[in-house]
Amino acid sequence: MDHGIENTIIDYENSTLPSQLDDTNQFTFDGRQIPFSPTSPGKRSPGRPRTMKEYEEDLVNLKRENFNLKVRIYFIEQNRIDPNLPKDVDELRGLFTDLKVEHELTKKDLSSKEDLLI
Repeated sequence: MDHGIENTIIDYENSTLPSQLDDTNQFTFDGRQIPFSPTSPGKRSPGRPRTMKEYEEDLVNLKRENFNLKVRIYFIEQNRIDPNLPKDVDELRGLFTDLKVEHELTKKDLSSKEDLLI
């Protein structure tokens, strides 16, 4: 009586032992030996567990990203909180003009003081 189950006979005497297999760390393509990469950056075999080094690299990358985000948040909050910052373009233009005038006056004052020293 056949229940749809196939009986498979395994020939243990002619099977290949692991010691008889080719080196699995490389393969041949167009006559060249190409080594397998033990870890591909960003890609991992779904069946292969992660190594401690991969966990540490991920942790370092996450810490770096976290720090960068904290710094960005800090500067955004500083710009929002500072009440002395101008709120629009017209204020910036006026401030820029005032600073240019002050700069020219300071340069003139400096040159007159240098003339007194000579």
